Amino acid sequence: MKKIIIINGIGGSGKDTFINYVSQFKKVKNYSTITKVKQIAKEIGWNGEKKQRDRLFLYNLKKLITEYNDYFYNETQEEITKFLKSDEEIMFIHIKEIANIEKLLKNTSVKIKTLLIKRKNYFPQAFHQVEKEVSHYNYDYVIYNESFQQLANEAQNFIRKLDDEQ
Repeated sequence: MKKIIIINGIGGSGKDTFINYVSQFKKVKNYSTITKVKQIAKEIGWNGEKKQRDRLFLYNLKKLITEYNDYFYNETQEEITKFLKSDEEIMFIHIKEIANIEKLLKNTSVKIKTLLIKRKNYFPQAFHQVEKEVSHYNYDYVIYNESFQQLANEAQNFIRKLDDEQ
């Protein structure tokens, strides 16, 4: 059975590492709403860095595009449709903004779960409001990243949970 998971966590929490572990056992689609923003930013001169100034720029660019035509919501819906027609088993959708998570959950006919990855003893300086709000949501699942091995174990346990929910 296909599963769609919105994955969240502050930068460096281990989201992509977790997804890599899951992909060792399941066919995974890893989609991020920030990918297109980064492409646009590079076209207008962003050098790919993720310093405070860069993160704020990417955040503001995504916010502006969203306010203009809700591009990322529509693109996410298209990616979900492609996923449902594919042979992939789990789709992870990276969305930081709580309002965008809630909008997708409310306006999508497919069942979507939410997952927060938290890295133990990791408290980077939040660069903008979205990073500060990431943990202010009631996620379906919360996974604590304490080490690579522990995160690998959590990935296997997560797959079992998803399989049991069928």
